[in-house]
Amino acid sequence: MIPTVLVNGVALDLDGVEYRITVTHGRNDITAAPAPSDATMTLIGFLSIPVEISDIVEVESYGVTRFTGRVTDTILSHDYNPNGPTLGVGDTCYVARLDVTLIGNLSLLGLKYVGAAGYAQELLNDRVENILTDAAVSYTNNSDPLMTQEALAALDGGYSALDLLTALGTQTGGTLCDLPDGAVLWESYSRRGYGYNPAHWADLDPTDTWPDIPYIWADVYDRVDTAPLTVELPHIAVAWSPVWRNTSQTILNDVTVIYGASQNQSQNDTDPASIITHGRRAFTLSTQLHEATDALSRASDIIRTQSEPRYAVQSVEVLVETLTDPLRGSLLDVISGSKVGINLLPQPAPIDDFVGVCEGWAETYTPGQHRLVLSLSDPRFSYQVVRWNEISAVLTWAGVDLTVQWYNVVTAADLVA
Repeated sequence: MIPTVLVNGVALDLDGVEYRITVTHGRNDITAAPAPSDATMTLIGFLSIPVEISDIVEVESYGVTRFTGRVTDTILSHDYNPNGPTLGVGDTCYVARLDVTLIGNLSLLGLKYVGAAGYAQELLNDRVENILTDAAVSYTNNSDPLMTQEALAALDGGYSALDLLTALGTQTGGTLCDLPDGAVLWESYSRRGYGYNPAHWADLDPTDTWPDIPYIWADVYDRVDTAPLTVELPHIAVAWSPVWRNTSQTILNDVTVIYGASQNQSQNDTDPASIITHGRRAFTLSTQLHEATDALSRASDIIRTQSEPRYAVQSVEVLVETLTDPLRGSLLDVISGSKVGINLLPQPAPIDDFVGVCEGWAETYTPGQHRLVLSLSDPRFSYQVVRWNEISAVLTWAGVDLTVQWYNVVTAADLVA
């Protein structure tokens, strides 16, 4: 399988050219800062220079777009090749080598300045929407619409769009990434993998009226039957044993969230059992949240996800060319926030069949080979637990594990005694 490389919409002719193309998407783990996608290409044996700085390049595999970004660096060299054509003076023979570096459109947000006139007090969904619209980039907004943000003051020259969106992710629980098609994705952890709002009545502001809710009921609220799909990878498709990683560095068990316009109000939540086991690990988060309920909810989310260590699975190397066409198609649709399962992992392991949330991936194309390496986080970091409609209809309370906490029921099997 030869990947397709489009430069400003025109496909490069890779026939007879040696190539190595590597694409990196997302981040290595859930604690890392958002990072633009990037790509590198090494092309050997071409007869003319195929790219220039700021050219827009797309990489496609099996008809699926895997990367869209701009050329930032090129290095042109010539290797001696005694068996090649005479391209130099006299009998000296050379073959051209071009090393190309590319970066995704998320990097453009660092060059965009927005909000010079400030932003009014508004819901998180609207704040994200306004920033991305003002930044004039192609985007997808999958943010929680229920958290109210304080007004943002006017500022001469405006604010960095990247700084504002990164801060919103830290304050409310969310992240940024490039999508393979070139759009920028902002997603709340509560909505990872979903294309709709999983809110319920208790979360809605009792003072809201219908005009305050900017969604169509049929498309947004009445969708409890829908859940993120999980791509199930058979263990035989994995080249090497996955690397499990667990660390105390992510543990937080005493969380204070500062909120309000004057920044003199706070909400706190703790996990006493975790404090006894791991020692007090306190964290104070300053936010632009307006409501006390939102601040407490944010503190509680951090406690639930981080009061105990969670396993991540890194370096899951998949032999893409060995997959069936349907499974390969599903895998190539995986982006940041998608669920991926791996069965029959080598033992001993903390989890027999791991279902993780994709934080990022890297893939490399060489002639005849396509390797994809996934980084997966524990679903509880992203509030991804089992839903009622996923539980067996014949399960009775007598069959339920009486010691399990609902938040630790990631798959339906976790609920069974």
